[in-house]
Amino acid sequence: MGDKHTLRSKCRPTGTLLSQLISGQEGMKNQGFRGKKRKPTGSKKFVCLAGPSMKYAPTMAEKQILSEAGLGEKNLSIKDSNLSPSQLKDIVLELFPKLEEAGGYELLYCSGNNRVLLPINGPYTPRNIKERTGQGRIYIRPIQNELNIDSQL
Repeated sequence: MGDKHTLRSKCRPTGTLLSQLISGQEGMKNQGFRGKKRKPTGSKKFVCLAGPSMKYAPTMAEKQILSEAGLGEKNLSIKDSNLSPSQLKDIVLELFPKLEEAGGYELLYCSGNNRVLLPINGPYTPRNIKERTGQGRIYIRPIQNELNIDSQL
């Protein structure tokens, strides 16, 4: 019992180290950044769905079909968390060109171990999306039209 407490007191507390790394206060000294501060980036997984009737997160088989059609899951790395909703929309449309045919789209997320898709409220900015979804995937659902899943654009 005493050994556990001795070992614990010699260990560095991980919670403070993790918070320092996230805020960018430590870890930059010896990694060759030469005084340059890196902007925090946010990498999110976006999953583009095929139609407005999809109310649940896709299964693995459905993700495969969506991926073959140029939809499905893609990583998006956002270097500027202060993007406007219109700038983010341009990036999303570049990532998923078929969304041009959708007649608009909405962003959704899953809560916990539930596959039910819930809307992300508020403006579609990187900061707001991260606050609402954390590290989870973001699902993009067309509002008006079904997207063609027969072939890539």
